[in-house]
Amino acid sequence: MSRKKEHPIAQNLLLWFLKKVLSVLFLAVLLLFARYAFTNMLFTHHLIVNQSAVERQLEGIGELATYQYTYKGTETVANTRQVLKVDIPGTTHRISFSYSGVIKVGYTISDILVHVDSEARTIEITLPAPVILDNYILEDSLSHQENNNIFNPIKGNDIITYLNEIKDKELSLAIDQGLYDLAEQNAKEIIAQVLSVFEDYEPVFRSQ
Repeated sequence: MSRKKEHPIAQNLLLWFLKKVLSVLFLAVLLLFARYAFTNMLFTHHLIVNQSAVERQLEGIGELATYQYTYKGTETVANTRQVLKVDIPGTTHRISFSYSGVIKVGYTISDILVHVDSEARTIEITLPAPVILDNYILEDSLSHQENNNIFNPIKGNDIITYLNEIKDKELSLAIDQGLYDLAEQNAKEIIAQVLSVFEDYEPVFRSQ
């Protein structure tokens, strides 16, 4: 008993129809996946803009040195022995210093307070007062000449004391020239740049 052969045209139409159905199904799945990915991306974006996310972003900075002030100068220090707060003649020693130094000022990130306002789309950053992170004299710049005195000899601790006095003097001069204000302004610029990853939120700065 012989089978009836299918018409070639019918076969071609069937194949064409199946291909169209598969193409439509593939496109529908692709659109559903794209919609899911886009929705998930938006949902995730809103989730990460919170206080913890902002703090993690800032923690990547570690210690924030926002301004570096350099200084140089010469200084002559004299010391005279005293009895009952009266100078003893002939007991003065002198040291003349030439030096260059660096003062670094900034913030410890853990001291910066963060508040996220989701409705206003702002990140409120409260900055504490800036602190001195370092103040040192460059060793390769330091030179000194001693005018010693047998009745009041210069000791190693004297030089350390005099250098600390020089650093304190230079720090006081730097503060008078607006050291802390410059550090705060630079901190705002640096933090704003770091938080720019949160595109829809504007940083707002306050001082403690």
